[in-house]
Amino acid sequence: MVMVDREDQAVYPAWRVVSVPVATVWTSPSSPRSLDAPALAGFALGRPGSGPGERGEDKSDSGNSVKKQTDSGFLTQKRTGPGERWEQGIEAWLGAMTVPDKLDLCEANRVQTQALYGTPVLTYEEQDGWSRIAIPSQSSPKDENGYPGWIPTEQLLPISAQEAHRLSGQEGGASDGAAVPNAIVTASTTDLEFLSYSGKMRISFLTRLPLATEEEQGTVLGAESVIVQTPHGLARMKRADVQVAAGDGGSPADDVGGRNKGQVIVAQAKRFLGLHYLWGGMSAWGYDCSGFAHSMHLACGIVIPRDASVQALHGAGIPPEELQPGDLLFFAHEQGQGRVHHVGIYAGDGHMIHSPDSASSVELISLEGYKLADEHCVSRRYWT
Repeated sequence: MVMVDREDQAVYPAWRVVSVPVATVWTSPSSPRSLDAPALAGFALGRPGSGPGERGEDKSDSGNSVKKQTDSGFLTQKRTGPGERWEQGIEAWLGAMTVPDKLDLCEANRVQTQALYGTPVLTYEEQDGWSRIAIPSQSSPKDENGYPGWIPTEQLLPISAQEAHRLSGQEGGASDGAAVPNAIVTASTTDLEFLSYSGKMRISFLTRLPLATEEEQGTVLGAESVIVQTPHGLARMKRADVQVAAGDGGSPADDVGGRNKGQVIVAQAKRFLGLHYLWGGMSAWGYDCSGFAHSMHLACGIVIPRDASVQALHGAGIPPEELQPGDLLFFAHEQGQGRVHHVGIYAGDGHMIHSPDSASSVELISLEGYKLADEHCVSRRYWT
């Protein structure tokens, strides 16, 4: 990826790219609690050629970490070491929260959504270590440019508008007009091994990174690996954990093996049975109900709105007798007459797979006797 100096993008709006495995998007800078500190950390790489566990950072006289300029021109991030330590941070954050702590993320309106490593975001302003952003790849009526919220500035790195468009597969990206091939993570998680720095980063299902050019690959590329461009330079991933797709399309489920895409949506969803719910979640560390529906569709190359209330307004309306696997079922307060508050994926044979609530995990249930059955308000189909 082509990075730029932050000082060169002091005029807003400006483009940034997510530089941690998954960035949580907060409602405001005051939204996080003290227990959320692990979810606010940045990511640091060791110096070029440094040994495992060493940090690519300087120390102040007090011994605290400070930002410095590396040989590559990237700013290292304070508070964390190599990538495996960041993974422990997010797992520590999720593992330490009680059910009331998780419920509070929703009830206190603390979290909006999440964005995966390498996702371009549009930044409107930066203040006191926070950036107000919008995520173009997650559509929302809250902002015409994408899902809005706040991300710690140290979880973002600056990129040019051309690079942002290239990563998004939009016009004006690649200089020769050709689509940029991407490696899309198909495993639940996989490791990025950086080629110029010590340390690894664990990244999530559906993380999308551009393939390195043939010149960049050089002699590094092997039958078992792919080399990708990242916000932190070139990195290696296991070939078995990714699918290579053209920059203007493609998905982990392109090869449907005779099944329709609705069946593939369900098959992808079943891979995450037992995964704990996370309000605002958009990664293999946890999904909320609409993030789960959004991501399982994206795994089939289908882009749908981010939130359930908006998902319920689009797609083709499907009567109950015509439901097929992969259709979305929506539930609303006031016995289906009020605000939409939940979505699940119809799995066939009267069953639904969904990420239900903060006290539960992704589950496959029978709709007969389901506690929200009388709140079903509409069913939608986005696949064809």
